[in-house]
Amino acid sequence: GFGLCEFQDKVLINIFNEKNSALQAFTTPGIPQVRLGGVAYDRYNNLWISISNVDSVLAVKQPGKPIKAFYLGSSSTNTEIVDIIIDSWDQKWMLMRYNNILVFNDNNTINNPYDDQAKRLDGSNGNGSIPGSHVFSIALDHDGEIWIGTDEGVSVIYSPGNVFSGGDYD
Repeated sequence: GFGLCEFQDKVLINIFNEKNSALQAFTTPGIPQVRLGGVAYDRYNNLWISISNVDSVLAVKQPGKPIKAFYLGSSSTNTEIVDIIIDSWDQKWMLMRYNNILVFNDNNTINNPYDDQAKRLDGSNGNGSIPGSHVFSIALDHDGEIWIGTDEGVSVIYSPGNVFSGGDYD
């Protein structure tokens, strides 16, 4: 709840939080908390950070640059984000508490927000068809497929690259 810790040679050298970075804090009675849900590196060595219960639930720390936060729309605001993975298309898959997955694509232009895309997947046809009412886990396999563990079993998205292209990904 205190932010993102940076270590060098096993020594704590920095803590990024709401006071010194773009990370936002959720305020419980009297105590601001930066609730990180998960972290994952992309192929460019950028550290992607999911954050719970704030307006901007995604942030990135590029090497040598300050943390940049992303607002992904009102459907993700103030929700619990419990994990993040990055697929081979550099799409960020964030597991939202209960029954949704949020997918984000910056189109390999981190500093250009005008081509960013975000989509919330759920149990409906044409929108992921994720079974069950609770999603517990998400994983990327060696074939680039996304495995989703739910209260009704395991589901696989065989074509994660289709999420924003209009192809089938249910």
